[in-house]
Amino acid sequence: MELSFMTQAGVDDMKTHVEEHAELYRCEDNAAMLAHLTEKGYLQKADLDALSFVELLEEGDHGIADIENVRRLYGAWRALPPYAAADERLWAGLSHTLFWRYIHRRKEKDFGAGKTAALRSDFFFAQGRRRSLFVNPLARLWWAGHMVYDERRRDPFELLPVLAQGAFASQLVLFASSGLMSRRETRFAVLSLLERFERSGKKVKREHLQALLARLNAISSLTLVDMLSEEEIERRLEGVLFPLFENRRD
Repeated sequence: MELSFMTQAGVDDMKTHVEEHAELYRCEDNAAMLAHLTEKGYLQKADLDALSFVELLEEGDHGIADIENVRRLYGAWRALPPYAAADERLWAGLSHTLFWRYIHRRKEKDFGAGKTAALRSDFFFAQGRRRSLFVNPLARLWWAGHMVYDERRRDPFELLPVLAQGAFASQLVLFASSGLMSRRETRFAVLSLLERFERSGKKVKREHLQALLARLNAISSLTLVDMLSEEEIERRLEGVLFPLFENRRD
């Protein structure tokens, strides 16, 4: 599949001068933007044979659409190496080309007058490299899939709904904010525990994830978490949730 990357010069220029190009960004058709980027030489083509075309949901409930779009994008592009998925040039290029309409539909409130600053986060990495991976509307779809995909399960995306509840982006940022989540055994232990409580009929909320991350950080100050198995981490954390549910009034 042929994809368009944006050159580093293009990223630097367009991200810095979003306000100057506001009218180009507000056009639902990207023909004028493509003409501008082509004239400047800001787009480069790359053939990635391991990837296939993806059509993302643009309408409907955002929560439901986000879950389905994670399935679609990561499911089709799982072969993309993490170092490439962490490259701003890839997502900047895709947001200006293949997924232009998706960005417009998904982030339509950001295209009004006086909202040009928001466009930086929609089309580029504008909140620090790591945080932007989980805030950018395209990159976060791939990275959410990467965080939850568990090939051992009958449905490899079984853990996704737990992470996608409520405000998906903020929940994802909270989850990824801990460096401990970079180890798959650790993040699967946290997500599996939340999923188990959710399956038992208890409504899992942001406060529960916060409590687990806080306890995990406390454990890491006393022992090497990376030396613990997934089962051991889950066992050490499960007692955190019982008091929270018992003390709920709603």
